[in-house]
Amino acid sequence: MASDRGTDLLLNAALAVGGLLVIVLLYGFVSKALAPGLPAERPAADHAQIQVEVRNAAGVDGLAGRATEFLRGRGFDVVDLGNAAARDTTTVLVRSGTALDARTVAEALGLGADRVVTGGPLTDYALDVTVYLGADYARLAPFSDD
Repeated sequence: MASDRGTDLLLNAALAVGGLLVIVLLYGFVSKALAPGLPAERPAADHAQIQVEVRNAAGVDGLAGRATEFLRGRGFDVVDLGNAAARDTTTVLVRSGTALDARTVAEALGLGADRVVTGGPLTDYALDVTVYLGADYARLAPFSDD
């Protein structure tokens, strides 16, 4: 009799735990099914999660610094800046980030999605996005005052 009670107690405990697990899984499924989808863009507060590198490919002194200040003022984490080989057009290149990261940076600069260069994330690269400021830099938001 005592062993029957012990078995009954274990079965009841297992049923209670199983019932709780089913309730939690159902709640997760229903809340996911009824919740609105993810936003198409990152909220501005999340820009700090996008690590950016800015490269001056226009050959004009100070461009990378000005673009860095502009992007940091909008909440992006610009972790490196410097020069690069000359380019005619400004492009935003996906590194270890996503195309959404690159489009978010491009939009902040006043560029369209056509200026985002993808090709798959580079997992061996620590930064999310690289901005190459080309000879057309004067059309960009950081330089619109000039």
